[in-house]
Amino acid sequence: SNIVVVERMIWQLLACALLVGSSFGDVITMSSAGGLDVTFNTETGSYAVLVDGNEWTGFGETLNSTSTIALPTFNDSFHPTNQHETSTGTDIYGAYTELRVNWLSDSGLVFISSIRSYAGRSAIRMSQIFPQGLPASPARAPYPNCSNCSAPTSYIQGHDQLGGQLVKPGFSSSDEGCCQQCNNISDCDCFAYDPAEHTCFLVTKCRGIISRSDRTVGFKTPPAPTIGDKTAVLLGYPAFEVKQRAVELNAISFGGCQDSGSTLLKFSGNTNLPNEGTDSLPLVLLDSMNRALAIGPADNFFVALHEPLDGRVQAGIKQSVTGGLPEGFEHTTWLVAGYGPNQTMVDYGDMLLQASGKARISVYDDPMLGHLTYWTDHGAYLYRNPANYSNMEVALRQAQAGFKAKDLPFAAIQLDDWWFYSNGDSEGMTWWYPPPKTFPSGFPSWLNTNLSLYMPMYARENSYNNGDGLYNYNWVYSDGTTALPVDEQFYLDAFANGTAAGMIHFEQDFLCTHNVGTNLTNSDLNTGRNWLTAIDKAAQFHNITLQLCMMNPVHTLFSTKMMKVTNGRATADNTATGAGSRQDVLGVSSLLLYAMGMWSSRDNVWTNQSQPTCGQSTCFQPNVVFQNTAALLSGGPYGPSDGPFANNRSLIMTTTRSDGLLLRADKPVTTMDSAFQQAFESGQAQDIWSTFSLVSNHRFTYILSSKLVDTFTVPLAELTGGLPTHQPESLDEGSSFVAFDFWQARIDGKLELVHVAADSPLVLPDSPSSGDIVHFHYYVVAPVLGNFVLLGEVDKIVVGCNRRFSGLNVTKDQLQAVVTAAPGEEVHLSVMLPAQLLGLTTGNAASVTSVTCGAKDCASYECFSRLVCSTTDCSCH
Repeated sequence: SNIVVVERMIWQLLACALLVGSSFGDVITMSSAGGLDVTFNTETGSYAVLVDGNEWTGFGETLNSTSTIALPTFNDSFHPTNQHETSTGTDIYGAYTELRVNWLSDSGLVFISSIRSYAGRSAIRMSQIFPQGLPASPARAPYPNCSNCSAPTSYIQGHDQLGGQLVKPGFSSSDEGCCQQCNNISDCDCFAYDPAEHTCFLVTKCRGIISRSDRTVGFKTPPAPTIGDKTAVLLGYPAFEVKQRAVELNAISFGGCQDSGSTLLKFSGNTNLPNEGTDSLPLVLLDSMNRALAIGPADNFFVALHEPLDGRVQAGIKQSVTGGLPEGFEHTTWLVAGYGPNQTMVDYGDMLLQASGKARISVYDDPMLGHLTYWTDHGAYLYRNPANYSNMEVALRQAQAGFKAKDLPFAAIQLDDWWFYSNGDSEGMTWWYPPPKTFPSGFPSWLNTNLSLYMPMYARENSYNNGDGLYNYNWVYSDGTTALPVDEQFYLDAFANGTAAGMIHFEQDFLCTHNVGTNLTNSDLNTGRNWLTAIDKAAQFHNITLQLCMMNPVHTLFSTKMMKVTNGRATADNTATGAGSRQDVLGVSSLLLYAMGMWSSRDNVWTNQSQPTCGQSTCFQPNVVFQNTAALLSGGPYGPSDGPFANNRSLIMTTTRSDGLLLRADKPVTTMDSAFQQAFESGQAQDIWSTFSLVSNHRFTYILSSKLVDTFTVPLAELTGGLPTHQPESLDEGSSFVAFDFWQARIDGKLELVHVAADSPLVLPDSPSSGDIVHFHYYVVAPVLGNFVLLGEVDKIVVGCNRRFSGLNVTKDQLQAVVTAAPGEEVHLSVMLPAQLLGLTTGNAASVTSVTCGAKDCASYECFSRLVCSTTDCSCH
């Protein structure tokens, strides 16, 4: 309409005023602390990202190449206006310098690109800002079909194809000839013709068109309209080209359901980046020396996307947001540089946590993580399976009888998707109450224990929105059979019922199905945010903790805004089939979860390889020792899931005190930085995972390696907690350690100790595996403290847990530590005294001193005793 035309003209006239005090045509470098820079040409719109002065990636062939940014849903493009301003200020992250550049589209839309660098942080934020907003995406007529090559209406003049992959280049004297070449090649979906050069680009997987005056486009297979596309962005800024520049790069790409598509890959020159779709973020770039650059959104997580397109990865808002963007809308992408992917991702996560005010938690802040729990979810013996019992209530009572008979201190029970009325997981819950055939006694307060209760998807037609007037919750409905209660009151009421029965923990599952399989959480800016915020606020009110399950990375990122989320699933379900291969992703996915302040759930575990009268499709799990070790070290709920009376007490008690308090490390197990570095050439990191615990600032390291095709030498920095190996000044050459293979020692009945130092590094043995059998090694590494070594509890997986030991102090002639135990518990410790340590370091036979601590008469929750070792013996008082 005329009103719209006039409005756009006004915006074009006002564009000059948007950036007050601006100048024209400058190449400006925005520098942060830590060697991270972005250089931007305000005339051409091209930019480069530099780390330590080396160009890693960027946008544009060169800084002098004129760049445009497509707005494909409008068949429009933005061009830089030469207009920019720089300013300074302070935000929650500190003092910054900001560069803003004004862009105009062919139709008069306005967008501002912002680059903000920080003097005190190795971080830069790049934002796309829409001062006038963005209109709703227009309905678009289908592209014409060029099967009739002689029809001029088959071609679109002044445009290039968007998003396709080149099948082959060719030559032609006309657009008609180019069209005929495309029709003669089965893989060709469209062509782009350059009449000046007589070049014919034959392309597959075309997505649409972009303005380009010197090209003509035709479609043999017209793409479906991209309106509502979850796999493409409205506008791509910033964008990062994969062509190799000054530095060859690898990348860690996070994606998939349960974050299970997370992987290491080649970045430089890679035209087939993985995780293309609704979940491909964040991204970590790595050079050969493990210098790292994390790239990810600052907010708008449900509708944020990294889209692989035309040899680049571009950040933005999903095209599935069809209703437009409000005035002043801003979408920001963080660039965070560091050393090693683990710490660099933590630094990025700290930015997000600081924005929300959420603090990182100890594993002991959530009783479901700090204590032994029993699980009944997918893969568990009792999952939808009462076995020989008349119903699940009887089965669970029998499971509790088994706990008592075997003296197993389970502190809580998880109930999964089978306990309430439902139309199945993917359609969802219809009434969050148990059917009489499942629990004859009703809501499970009769278990008299703490509970974790579960929720899948939500059926479109359910007992809470059936029109009978009993409830008045706000619902959002999908195009199919599901819905979402976007209403805090719904969860306040549900959690009131749950906590009355003993619920201390709530699990929201099927997040990736909501995200990928429906339009519920990615068709506008607010629904996904409002839904999970309602859950979190209700959890805060009832003081329960939360687990997110079947997450995409967008949910992991959003968890930084959820104060009561403590953990999330980092692997696929623990089903017996394929048990050996289903845990491979844990090291990489845990890296993302821990960075965002979450602990990683490995899912339930069997503690015996087989179960009596199992009733499941597969009743044998060959890797229970490996799985239990990984589950404990992951930091999420450790949940044995054997049938009644079938628990392996010996295995379970390697994880816990006698009262059920788990002995855990200080962070989830993640892939070691050095494993990523060692894999730089191959682009495939081996499964070498590690974590640690600090006892009075002394570091115990735990390394779980599996399926190694060759030996692996562990850099000393991985044990000292220093910087990666390319920073030699970070190594303490005087540091030394004693290591042993934990499970091999239990098999052999003795400790085979290894001295580890700069000149004698720890070498992990190879462990080639085949089929579902996982061959692995689990090394415990204890620090040498002067003339002593506290090996700790060598009958526990985490030998040096700081809930067991504190006040560790060493002098030349004495070692002392406070030992904490449950009432009546005996704690069996191993220590190397000076002469024993000398024997090990000089190549003689190694021996250890054993001592038992505990306080049998202690009546309190925890009992304390003091370990004292001289140069000749140890005692406990």
